[in-house]
Amino acid sequence: MSPIISTGTLQTGVAGRRASFFMPVDFTGWGARFVIGRKQPKRRFTILTLLVLTGLSAAVAGYWKAFIDEPPTHKISAYERAMPWHSTTAQVGPNRVTIELIARNDRDGSISIEDGRGHNLSKRQPQRLLALTQAAAWLDVVQVELSPDMDALDILEIRVFDHARRQLLSEIDGLYGWRLLPGNILELYGLGRRLPDELDLWFRAHSYPKDDPVSLLSPTGGGAVALPGGSLVVSDIRPGTWDADSSVGFTKGHGQTKTDTSAIFEFRGNWQAGRYQIYAVTRERRKSHPSFPHFLDCSVGGSWHAISFDLPMEDILHFELRPFGGRHRVLFEAVKLPKLTGGTFKSPPAATAQITGQEINETLPQFHPLEVRVSTHRGIVANGTYTNGMHAGVIQSDQVIDADTATTFQYHVLGVHDIPWQFLFQESASGQWLPETGLAGGRSGRGAASACGAHVGFLYFNTPLERIEAVELTIPSL
Repeated sequence: MSPIISTGTLQTGVAGRRASFFMPVDFTGWGARFVIGRKQPKRRFTILTLLVLTGLSAAVAGYWKAFIDEPPTHKISAYERAMPWHSTTAQVGPNRVTIELIARNDRDGSISIEDGRGHNLSKRQPQRLLALTQAAAWLDVVQVELSPDMDALDILEIRVFDHARRQLLSEIDGLYGWRLLPGNILELYGLGRRLPDELDLWFRAHSYPKDDPVSLLSPTGGGAVALPGGSLVVSDIRPGTWDADSSVGFTKGHGQTKTDTSAIFEFRGNWQAGRYQIYAVTRERRKSHPSFPHFLDCSVGGSWHAISFDLPMEDILHFELRPFGGRHRVLFEAVKLPKLTGGTFKSPPAATAQITGQEINETLPQFHPLEVRVSTHRGIVANGTYTNGMHAGVIQSDQVIDADTATTFQYHVLGVHDIPWQFLFQESASGQWLPETGLAGGRSGRGAASACGAHVGFLYFNTPLERIEAVELTIPSL
């Protein structure tokens, strides 16, 4: 484009005299520039310049997102500043953790399967089909299938948040809950109510390389296993929770002898293993990772460790040791659940357990996929409850009180945070159904505790076990 010439006159400061001038105005650049006397050269941008500027912009944006800009979850302590992943795959240590599918039942028993981002996966098949269909009328059930399996990914803790409210489901409503099942299947529940449309799924997990060595250690006094530089020995193991001192060993017990196990491990040799972790394994392949220590490093922390495990001693098949898996924090944000078509929830089922004057310990299939286990005991055997946020249990007394004149009834639920149970006991002689106060003879008591996806409790009353024929469990209208 040729410059446009502007002309005019200029006052010279001498009376009666004016001078002519001309001004080229160049519009060929990014804006109009007024230049006296000569035309400016045109500015040119090459492809290389554009690529450099694009790369620089991306680098600045990445730096801002990584080091300056904070996700909203970083301001909420329960998220523990876990970096959110907005896809269905997250890089966790040496493994890529993937949401393989999300399946959900509807009130008519139909099942929807999606990928967590609203895309249909109708050709896929969920692993726990019966759990989705059997309880559809009264329980909202969602299955989240994750990979890899537990051999490469150990999920230690799960937190499920309502994405819109940024709040734990268990804090919003005690009738929400979840639990982790073998194969790294996360199952979510809403008892008589719908789960939120979008969830934030938070995990704490160990992630292992495929060729990770695993060493087995017998859960008996004197059991030993070779590790780089020497061997790790079980110098003592006992039921319950114990205080310990490195000079004398166990010093004081704290009960829970039927729910926990304590062991003292000593390393003999010159530790060369780096960070190793230890956990207990049951015959059903359930793993119990200790809350402390997170890992063993006998070159730094000493060669002596007293560790407690959240398992009865008789349930432990062996201990496993392997290089430390990192305790990574993982957050899948705004995971979409398959939408429901409608329909209302029916009342939950009821169940009756036959006692016939005997001590029982059984699981009630009527409430599947929730795991509801009940037990009866002669005498008063419960000494309170405990919870640490992840687990809950009934503390068992070391001594039985009034074995011939009293009864203890216990219940343990996995899957929902809190259920307002109603219990009726059938009297053997009359066939009448009575609350525990009707059998108590003036003496009764109870206790309960909840954790994320667990609810436990007990009743005791001044009635011989032989007097009780059955117990009925019902859940009132929700």
